[in-house]
Order: sequence, then C-alpha cells, then structure tokens
Amino acid sequence: MRIEALECFHEVMKSGSIRQAAGNRYISQQGLSKIIQSLEAELGTTLFQKSGRNVVPTREALLLDEFAKEVIAGYGNLLAQLNADTAGEGGASPGIVLYTTAFVANAIFNMLRPEMDEEQIGIDQLIIREDSLDNILEMFFNGKIDFALLNISEADYRDMRSAVDTLEVFVADIVLMVPRNLAATIPGRRITPEVLVRLPVAYYNDGVLNRLVRRFCESADVEQPVSLMHSTNISSIHDMVNTGRAVTFSDTFSLTMRKAMEDAIPMALWPPQRFVVCFLISPKLDDSSPQRRYASRFKEMFFSNHGAFLRDSFIDL
Repeated sequence: MRIEALECFHEVMKSGSIRQAAGNRYISQQGLSKIIQSLEAELGTTLFQKSGRNVVPTREALLLDEFAKEVIAGYGNLLAQLNADTAGEGGASPGIVLYTTAFVANAIFNMLRPEMDEEQIGIDQLIIREDSLDNILEMFFNGKIDFALLNISEADYRDMRSAVDTLEVFVADIVLMVPRNLAATIPGRRITPEVLVRLPVAYYNDGVLNRLVRRFCESADVEQPVSLMHSTNISSIHDMVNTGRAVTFSDTFSLTMRKAMEDAIPMALWPPQRFVVCFLISPKLDDSSPQRRYASRFKEMFFSNHGAFLRDSFIDL
C-alpha cells in the first residue's frame, strides 16, 4: 500500500467526488479510479458507492481513512525532519533539499546536468526529492518544506503567487506533436479542444499536464480525449508518434533541448496553454541562505545558456 494511494483515497474522502479529487491531485479521473480499485482489491472490500456524480464512503472506507490520516501525517513529519537534518549539516555552504515535480526532475535536471555541477551552484550537496505538485504545495504551505522548483500551469500560478514568494525561471507553451500524415488534415495548424478529441492521443502521465489537458477540454465543454496510451513509457509514446499512429504533447522548452520527433510537426494549442517553472522559497529564508543563492545562480545560469531559445514563449506574469 503506497503513500500516494492513501493520499489519493483521502482526497476522495474529503471531496466526495472522484472528479474533484482527481483535479485536486492533478491526475486523470481514470488514473484515480484505478488507484481506488487497486486499494479495494488489496483490502478485499468496497470503499465507495456511487451517488449521482458523487461517491459515498462505506464503513470500511471510514476505517481506512483514520489509518490514512495517521500515515500521511507521519510521512509529512518524517520529510520535515529529514529536511531539517540535511539543512543543518555542512559548513559555510551547506547542502540543501530541493523538492521538484516530475517534469523538473526528469527534464530540467537531466538535460542541464553538465551545466549544474557543484562549483557553478556553490553548495556542498544538492538533494533532489521528486513529488507531486499537490504534495509539494501542501507541504510548503504547511511549513514542512521551505524550498521547491516546480512546473505549474499558468492559471494555477496566477492563483498561487499572491500567497507565496516565487522566483520565475521561464514560461513554456504546450504544443501537440502531430505526425505529418495527420497534420495535413488539421486546418490552420491549430489544435482546439474540438480538434483534440478527434485525434489519437498518447501522452505522458504527468500530474500538471493531466490537469492542463482537463482544463483545456473543459474550456470548450468537451470530453477529454480517449488516450491510446497514458503512461510513463516515453519511448513507446514517441514510437507511436514517429510511426504516424498517435499525437502527443510537448512544450517549447523541451523542443529547444531535445531532438524533435523526426516525423512529427509541433502545433499550437488554441486557446494557448502554458506552464511556469518557478522556485518556491519560504519567507523564513533570508537573502544569504544557500537556497536563495542557489535559486539566483540557477536562473542566472539558465538565462545565460538558454534564454535566447525561450524568449518567444515568455508572457507577462
């Protein structure tokens, strides 16, 4: 039984709705339903009964929720203690713990790793801990962590930044990579929600992207596309696109850093969909803290090496 599964279950208990809980957790409804089904199979019981668009917890669900709350709280306390212990080690330039979303952990740090050695950053040790956007925000606002680098949709960022100290790094547009054989059938080379739902979609299972796709479709009151593949197997997804069997999502940052899919054309979503990559920095950290120095150096290095490729994507935040 995974911590993430208990957190998703607890979100359903709080909201009383699979759809709302999925949105709060930044995952698809199908993905959340599978998590609940796996818990039911593991425990050998039914956890929820349908009631219109909502769900009603069973007696077994109420018992599980008490257990889930204890485990989630204990896990948060453990992370906070690990964070505090790590921050207290070292000398003049101590190690720091940086919480990141999946895109940041896999795309930014992998693609920019040669540029991000210890001498450039100026700290003894950087510990990167990947977690969901929802978990990172919850831990940050509860004071359990003090430093994070994440990608977040433009809409969510606008809602969040009035309540938190942020340092924006860059903004990227979401695009759809369309095989040439399918691109010829799309007028104007723009992907509207109505066009998207008619296309064979295969895309990476990422919480921020899932939420963005859901909002994109809801803006035109259309159902989300039925995915041919919705997984973390990026190689298989790219193979489907390169052989003309599916379309997939990418972004303008990734297209500048990675070799584009050979037989696919990037097409803009309409209306435009963007995400922001930014640091969250606790107000208790002063200007001389290693976290703030790391964030400033990271942005400086990023702009020096890659700013020219990204300026067309910047928006007025």
